[in-house]
Amino acid sequence: MMVEGTTTNLVRFGLQKVIDIYKENRREKLIKKIESGEIKLSDTDAKNDNFIASYLALEAAIFKCTSEQKANALISLFTHGVNSKKIFSETDIYIESITILSELSYEEISLLNCLKEYKPNKSIDSCDYKLASNQLDFFMTETGLSLNMIKARIIRLKRTGLILSKSELSTSMNDQRQYSPGFEAVHLSDIAKSIFDVIHLKIEHSI
Repeated sequence: MMVEGTTTNLVRFGLQKVIDIYKENRREKLIKKIESGEIKLSDTDAKNDNFIASYLALEAAIFKCTSEQKANALISLFTHGVNSKKIFSETDIYIESITILSELSYEEISLLNCLKEYKPNKSIDSCDYKLASNQLDFFMTETGLSLNMIKARIIRLKRTGLILSKSELSTSMNDQRQYSPGFEAVHLSDIAKSIFDVIHLKIEHSI
């Protein structure tokens, strides 16, 4: 029994050490950005309650990230927020943004950003069918994801309330919905727009 107890303690100690190192490596990224001046932070800013709350929310989010790209995206969000000073005046939205984005996969964050970047061609995207088809082509090109994977990610994003389909945005009962097979054109919701009003995401494309 003593041997088993000792082994358990060693495992617990070893695991805790690994976790501490993992957290320290993630935290070090933030510290280096501050030390290098990439994150412009004064002594007064560092003592600001809004900054501290936002920093703690970011730490909690990046500690849970399994993707280095996702961690970098969240850190870029924070960097822009501090440098633009919006993190001090829009703290609640920043913390909400970090919380929402931390629950998404990196592919879903990339897809959301692609939708923000998508510029409809008025002459080509004149009907919903063409808009849906062109959106799909754009998403596949920009993310490198398959058609079925994009559809699955869109369904997950719709559950967050961050995106809405054309029919969900329509106020007309007579609006005819048109589709690219299995896909309806989507748009950013007001929630997503409010997030993008105050944050800037830097997405690393893997293709």
